[in-house]
Amino acid sequence: MTTESLSLQATFGELLRRWRRSRGLSQGDFGELLHPKARHSTVSCWETGLRRPSWKFLGQIVSITGIPADLALGMPGTGPGTGPEDGPP
Repeated sequence: MTTESLSLQATFGELLRRWRRSRGLSQGDFGELLHPKARHSTVSCWETGLRRPSWKFLGQIVSITGIPADLALGMPGTGPGTGPEDGPP
């Protein structure tokens, strides 16, 4: 996943769900990629925005999926296309 293909309106959870589904993985399958393993219910909470990943999972998720760390940290407006050079002239 490249930053060019990301929707600026998408949330971390939406991007995680898209990434997972595009690879044919269930929530449980994705959780198995992490160490320690995450339960499917935990992945569901991340995708729906009910919870954010803990530090022990955050780096792994960013590394595996390519989702920008700023989105994973819940910092909207810091991704591509949101810098001062992208504002009105």
